[in-house]
Amino acid sequence: MEFEGVKGQYVAGWIQLENTGVWLTCHSDKKIHLYEMPNVSSEFVTISMDDIEGEYKVYDVDVSSGFVQIKWNNGKYYWVSQINQCTNRFTTCTGN
Repeated sequence: MEFEGVKGQYVAGWIQLENTGVWLTCHSDKKIHLYEMPNVSSEFVTISMDDIEGEYKVYDVDVSSGFVQIKWNNGKYYWVSQINQCTNRFTTCTGN
């Protein structure tokens, strides 16, 4: 991972997975698909934005697809596509 640090210098490094979380967002119909596997062709459940309970801990990352795995409110693990991930709860995350 690389990001711009202090005074415009780039810093490269790793973040421990246990220190990551993600907010969920939708862009149109107030619904999000939670997938069984990290691809949009897999089985999924549809949830409403009203069911979201804040930030979700990230348990796994599929770097090639951009999916992250979360533990949903029912205790099951699901994969979230990149378009429904938001790193900042104070924005609308448009442009994901």
